[in-house]
Amino acid sequence: MDNTAYVKEMVKDHEKDIAEFEKASGEVKDADLKKFIDDTLPVMKRHLEMVKKLEGTKDRTSERSLNHPGAKPRGRSPIAQQSAQPAGRCSA
Repeated sequence: MDNTAYVKEMVKDHEKDIAEFEKASGEVKDADLKKFIDDTLPVMKRHLEMVKKLEGTKDRTSERSLNHPGAKPRGRSPIAQQSAQPAGRCSA
């Protein structure tokens, strides 16, 4: 599954779960379960908003990172470059 399909599934699943939790919130009698639902719903809604933002910015973000004038070419890190250089001889 590519990232776009994954994000769409995340949106769909969060929307479905939120609807089920909201329905259960009005029907459940157990106080502990009601508290769990009431505590969890805001978290699920925040996650949904985050995934929707990801869904809306995915194409623009990848396009921006490829075309950004200040973007540095990806390559070896400075540490990897240093370790690739031949080591000098140690005098003992």
